[in-house]
Amino acid sequence: MITYCYGPDSFRRNRKLAELVADFEKRETSSERMDADLDESPESWKDVKDFSRQQSIFGGSKIAIVREGSSVAEKEWVKFLKETLTDQSVHLFIADSKKPLKAFDFLLQKPCASYALEELSGRELASFVSAEAKKGGFLFAPDALSFFVGYLGGMKEGRTWVAVSEIEKAACLGESVVSLGALQKISSFPDFDEVWALSKRLISSERWLERIVFLEKLFLEGADPGHVFNSLALQARGKDLLRLSEYDISVKSGKLDLPEALLSFALGG
Repeated sequence: MITYCYGPDSFRRNRKLAELVADFEKRETSSERMDADLDESPESWKDVKDFSRQQSIFGGSKIAIVREGSSVAEKEWVKFLKETLTDQSVHLFIADSKKPLKAFDFLLQKPCASYALEELSGRELASFVSAEAKKGGFLFAPDALSFFVGYLGGMKEGRTWVAVSEIEKAACLGESVVSLGALQKISSFPDFDEVWALSKRLISSERWLERIVFLEKLFLEGADPGHVFNSLALQARGKDLLRLSEYDISVKSGKLDLPEALLSFALGG
């Protein structure tokens, strides 16, 4: 049997893998276990194969934890994985940082149990942050949550790692509700603060000319368009939020690119 976790969110991928393995080991107390990383040692797939086919010393099932399992496309390895899908005597837990190549598409289909762990964004990221904060015994004030999620959303990778690290720091404050001011005192967001402030002025201005000035300043300072868009979306309300949602659909469908969408939004189009 094979359980497959994949995606760039390494924090949640590792957490999910650990939870799945722990649950299995609770049910299979007599199992044998081995670990392998095919990225560090490409030939170790042979060790996994040999381990899986050897007679178990204790007579129970076996567990193999394989990292970057789809990084090696050897025919024998692919064949072995396909055979293992229905083998009840061994359970492979495979964790990959990327979606598998075509040769490993079967890992995304039944009977393989697969879990996609992509980088979180928007509401999903906000829900993750809120849930982790709750575990730490506190809540973020609404403006602190919006600010923090906006900051995280501007990162290309490692969002949940940074989120958990900052939440651990915030938990040490001993406050039931962490305000934006308190968050900014314990952490540094120098580049993001400027984007957040200018985005706030842009979205609160009723004059299109002022909006263009703020947008131009953001671009001149090298702000990432995606970062600006997320910052606007997190602060928007009413009609502005609806318009940004529509622009988001247009960008994702390829009708507009982000700079065009931002310019159109600033112009009030």
